[in-house]
Amino acid sequence: MTWEIRGVIEGFYGRPWTWDERIEVARACADGGMTHYVYAPKDDPYHRERWREPYPPDALAGFERLIAEGGLSVGFAISPGLSIDSTVREDREALAAKVAPMLDLGVELVVLALDDLPPRPGLGEEHAALATWLHEWLTGRATLALVPTEYTGTGGSTPYLDAIAGLPDDVAIGWTGPFVVNDEITVDDTQRRREALGGRPPLLWDNWPVNDAVMADRLFLG
Repeated sequence: MTWEIRGVIEGFYGRPWTWDERIEVARACADGGMTHYVYAPKDDPYHRERWREPYPPDALAGFERLIAEGGLSVGFAISPGLSIDSTVREDREALAAKVAPMLDLGVELVVLALDDLPPRPGLGEEHAALATWLHEWLTGRATLALVPTEYTGTGGSTPYLDAIAGLPDDVAIGWTGPFVVNDEITVDDTQRRREALGGRPPLLWDNWPVNDAVMADRLFLG
């Protein structure tokens, strides 16, 4: 079996890595036969709370340096779900304006991260509409992956999952397994998630180690 995306996502809470640390991780990923590094640190304010604001020049220089390393594809994640309105043209344009410089630098994978949001009726339809629009805007420039609000579990279909299951087939949809942190993920678990997504194989985000919420006071020694 070939995994089209295999690598590391910097998607944790807490101090983000430095650019030197990212390059060290990227080199290790490439040496290990991985394909991707994805930038998604939760405590980067430009990633989430201040997603509309452009990255300053020093951050863009860091991205350029990381991409120039070569050896693997660099992905860029953005998490606008706290405040974006997918029906407002200005919000969509702000999202495009935020992503465009990354494409110019050579980012090949864009991740729309809509995790850790409060659930509500109609959220799936809104996220499906936003992801569909972004997928069309990215056509020919980069591939798109989605981290949905319902990113964990094996409970079968839900109104939210039913809505995002209609996304274009080439949009990978992230999943952490039956739980946020798992001792194991079985073939049966994966098959149930696939069925909940209308037959689409999930993109596994193995959450290790997790350093927020109930895990914040645990020291990982393994």
